[in-house]
Amino acid sequence: MQPVDVSTKGFNTKAIFAGRDPSCSSMPIYMANTGTGFYSRVNNPTTDALEACVKALEGGEYASSAACGVSVITQTFLTLLKAGDRLITHRSVYDWVDTFVHHSAPRLGIDASQVDMRDIDALKRELADKATQVVHFEPLANPALDVIDIPKVIDAVHDAGAKVVVDNTWLTPALVRPLSFGADMVVHSCTKYMGGHGDAMGGVVVSNDKQFIDDFRYTKNIFGGTMSPFNAYTILRGLGTLSIRMKQHGENAQRVAEFLAKHPAVAETRYPGLEADPHHQTARRLFGDNGYGG
Repeated sequence: MQPVDVSTKGFNTKAIFAGRDPSCSSMPIYMANTGTGFYSRVNNPTTDALEACVKALEGGEYASSAACGVSVITQTFLTLLKAGDRLITHRSVYDWVDTFVHHSAPRLGIDASQVDMRDIDALKRELADKATQVVHFEPLANPALDVIDIPKVIDAVHDAGAKVVVDNTWLTPALVRPLSFGADMVVHSCTKYMGGHGDAMGGVVVSNDKQFIDDFRYTKNIFGGTMSPFNAYTILRGLGTLSIRMKQHGENAQRVAEFLAKHPAVAETRYPGLEADPHHQTARRLFGDNGYGG
């Protein structure tokens, strides 16, 4: 199979065609454990197609998939970190990443801490306090809806000699592409907006660093967090409508936020699309032309 070259095409064309078999109306599901040139714990034509599509949408060179979002995040951490290393995350991250920070990382000998990355000076102080290897955040943080200034954080982290892992699950490449700001790795829970239909779990990491992706695949071979080819097929189906769905999600969320902001029974409404939101100007600068997410 030789996929169509969509490198010069627009986002929607990439979402529909990147990585797919051009001889078929949809990407086939290769359910075989083994086949010519593949063993499905390592790679599979259907999961290969998903990886190719996601890296095209993020504007990256390399990608690898995993069983779910938290699998791709923790296996990224385990690829980049060893005992004695340090991980910093934003103060507000996905619950099971928070669990990794407070429970799993210490058990593995990894020094993990959190800081409010909206305060760049606080982040710089944290980075200066001790040598750090990895910094992780979500541009639109789960669940507090903090908006992180992606390029400012990346610059500060790189100045300190650390790698930046950005979780782009909530915004997707339809709204922002962190690699374009210099992120080292971008991770996704495809279980959410990318799949879009609530019927498949999966994760993907994208990077321009080939050595990292090779090392990640080695980590996945050890721990076995492999995505099902059927799930890869289902997520690929969802990606074809990603930009349309994200546009509608944003419009819906904006209307709900405006309604709640005016409701007398509501004390506070957090949504960066609201002009009164303290993060509105940062969000508008980073991804406002595409909407503010769901």
